[in-house]
Order: sequence, then C-alpha cells, then structure tokens
Amino acid sequence: MKTALVGMSDNYTGAGIAARRLQQALCGEGVDCTYHTAAEPTRSATYRIPRQDTLRERIARRLESATGLYGFFNTTSPALLRDSRVSESDILHIHQMLLHSFGHIWLRRAARDRPVVLTLHDTWPLTGHCTFSHDCERWRVGCGHCPYPRSWPPVRIDTTAMQWRLKRRSYRQTPLTVVSPSEWLAEMARESILSGADIHVIPNAIDTGTFSPGDRGTARLQLDLPADSKVVLFASASFLDKRKGGTDLLKAIAALPETERSRFVLLAAGEIHEKDIPRGLPVELRTIGYLRSDEQLVTAYHAADVLVLPSHADNFPCVIQESLACETPVIASRVGGIPEMIRDGKTGLLVEPRNPGKLANALGKLLSEPDQLERMGRSGREHAVSNWSLPVVGRKHIDLYHAIVESRPARSS
Repeated sequence: MKTALVGMSDNYTGAGIAARRLQQALCGEGVDCTYHTAAEPTRSATYRIPRQDTLRERIARRLESATGLYGFFNTTSPALLRDSRVSESDILHIHQMLLHSFGHIWLRRAARDRPVVLTLHDTWPLTGHCTFSHDCERWRVGCGHCPYPRSWPPVRIDTTAMQWRLKRRSYRQTPLTVVSPSEWLAEMARESILSGADIHVIPNAIDTGTFSPGDRGTARLQLDLPADSKVVLFASASFLDKRKGGTDLLKAIAALPETERSRFVLLAAGEIHEKDIPRGLPVELRTIGYLRSDEQLVTAYHAADVLVLPSHADNFPCVIQESLACETPVIASRVGGIPEMIRDGKTGLLVEPRNPGKLANALGKLLSEPDQLERMGRSGREHAVSNWSLPVVGRKHIDLYHAIVESRPARSS
C-alpha cells in the first residue's frame, strides 16, 4: 500500500510532528509512505509541496492573509496532486489544511482518484477561522460575528461565516474519512459540518524507543541544572502563548510558600526572549530555547521531576506523550483531549484550567512526594507503550486504510 501524508512541517508544530511520527510508524510496518510539507523538509522520504514565487502565488498569499479565507486561494494543491508520489498513492492522508499545506476547496478533486483521510489536530476544520474555539459555539450554527478574531490564525475582517460555508460545501462534496486523536474532538466533529464524514478515534504515535527512561543526573549535568533541586518543566513552542497557560504557572508558583519555591527550578523549553521574561519572577528560571531534535527533548524530560502544562485549550499534546514515555509525570489542565491522556492520580494530576490556586496545590503536593512521582512515572511509561507506541498506532491506521480501500466503489473504465 502506498500512502501520502500532507502537513505543514516535519519538525515544527504539534500537528507536523504527529504526522511525521505517523509516517515513521507506517514505514515501520512496511507501508510505502511519503510525507509532503509546506516547509523545508528535514527528514528522509519527506518532500516540499511545490511552490513557485509567481505573481499569482504572491497575490494568493496576500488575499488569504487579508481575508482570512485560508485554503480558498490555495495555489499549491494542484501541483501536489500532480506529484507522482501522490497521484500514484492508494491513500491521501491530510494532517493540515492551513496556510500553504492543502486547500480544502481541492478535497473533491483529490478524492476523485483515491480515498482521502483527514486527521484533526485542532478545531480549525470545524470552524470559520479559529484553531481552538474556547467557549464559543458558533461553529455549530455557522460562525460569523466572531468573538475571537485575533486568535490564531487572526482575521482582519470577519469572513468567518463565509469560510464556514465554504468548508461545509467542500465536505459535502467529498467522501471523507476523519481521524481524531481524541474522543473529545471526535465528538465535536460529529456535531459539526463534518458530521457526514466517517469519523474514527486513533491516538497520535510516539517512538517509545527514543522517548524512554534515562538517568536524571546525567541529563541535569548536560543542562547545567542543580542535582539536588526539584525541576519543573514547561514546554511550549512559545513561553508567552496564552493558550498554553505559562502565566498561570508563574502565578501558581508565586502562590507557594517561599520555602517550597526555593527548592525548585523552572525549566522552560520554547521560544522566549529576555525582554519577554516578567520581572520579579518568584522562582529561578532556566531557558533552553525551542528544542527541534528528539534527543534534546528527551534530555529535558529526563532532567525534570514533573512536566506542567496548564493549557486553556488543547487537543492531544505531543509533550504529554513524550513526558509520560520518559517516565516523567504530568500535571495538566482538564481540557480538550488531555483527560484521555492522563489517568488522574495514576500517571499525573489533572487540574481545572485558569486556576493557579489549584495548580499550586497540585504542584506542591506532587513535589513533596518523591515515591508518588516514581510510581506515576512507571505507570505513565506503561500507558504510553501500551497505547501510543509506533506499532500499535501504525497498525490501527493500516487497518483503517484497508477498510477504506476495500469499501471504495470500483471506478468504471
């Protein structure tokens, strides 16, 4: 079986990383799988979606940015569909339809020659513009009058109702199979403009051979961290991303007694500049930048006692999978698909979002119980291997692909 995956990147954004790991899982199971990205590839069997710096493409990009109608002006999808690695594939599996990856208006054309699978990594395919709808439910009825026009990707004028209708038309014209990593997002899809699709829940994959337990002392030595401190890891593409709750974490740390704060170090992985660091931090902060290699990520997880992710909105964060696979427990918000990833009290702790007080209690409690941290670490590792390892997730996708191909009507000659 030949499969072509499409996404934004192979080493940046959670969706891009998840797609690349699925490619790894499929190749490990003997599938001929290529990955086509909008960004410059960094891995083998990964190819950049053809783009030409023509006047037409420059105009299209500006129109998308100005109107917020991402996908409608897409000029790269026709070239992608002509690529022999895609045109000869048995399955086209799309992981993002945003910016320069794949335009939703081309779904019908893509499905004419092969089955199309769409994996949901956020709510953008369901809404008129936002990747996470937060407390807004206008995606159920047609968007418009958007309460969050500046949420990613921002829109300068409110075209959200038009975009919602354009997506709905594309989905109605396309026999589409949808995969969601979480039941939470799958349920949203069933109640959305994707309700007519065949919807399945399959988690993202992770290489539990690479992301595995290691020596904490060695990792701290590599990162120049104190051996006798408690290390709290916060990992996000950007430390200042409000959706990931970094400010809530700082407030939670400030709420702890000074005697407890003095015992630990906050290790921040992600893009952060010195000018962005708030003054008067209540804790020692060490920054290690955005980590692009798995080896760097693994070292950070090994060095940490606990990962904290107080997200305001999220689906199926890669960092939780990575941390648990490395035997590092997680404290995270009870939002989106996160409760499906963490067994509360077994592999980590769940707290209510936007509640620094509850987060402080959980953090103080867990850091004071080293035996509990160790037990949670072992349980988290077992959970990751059993549910998210490459062979497990790869075979689930292969079974789905075969079922789709076998049920597809034969084309008349």
